[in-house]
Amino acid sequence: MLSDDQIDYLFQIKESKPPIPERTLRVMLKALRWSAEEIEHSLAFLKRPPREAAAAAPEPPRIYVPPPDESSLPLRRPISLKQKPFLGSPLTEISKQRQKRKHRRLTLAGAVLGALVFLAGLIIFARFAGVVHQG
Repeated sequence: MLSDDQIDYLFQIKESKPPIPERTLRVMLKALRWSAEEIEHSLAFLKRPPREAAAAAPEPPRIYVPPPDESSLPLRRPISLKQKPFLGSPLTEISKQRQKRKHRRLTLAGAVLGALVFLAGLIIFARFAGVVHQG
């Protein structure tokens, strides 16, 4: 496998005019202490055609496939999409009204429960404090 530096070096060699013969390339790369495997990979890399030649390859023939008749397709039910209501939507207003009613109910229930707990606490306190006399 060639490193990025080696590939950059090979691109410089590939761009040289006139092209360097293979024997000279072997001697140059061996002098740079490249392994025999790296030299073989680099020579194969240099022999590859440029990308423009590969891009100019003929396109495969296109085959026309006619679309199917609509009468042969099975009937489908329409899809109903459920989305979150957007700002300013009437659905948003309805949900806000429901939240207000629920909030009022919970506030009233909390106030009543608080008053009952307060009265129960007063009665228990009065009983244990001896304020209320038993007869």
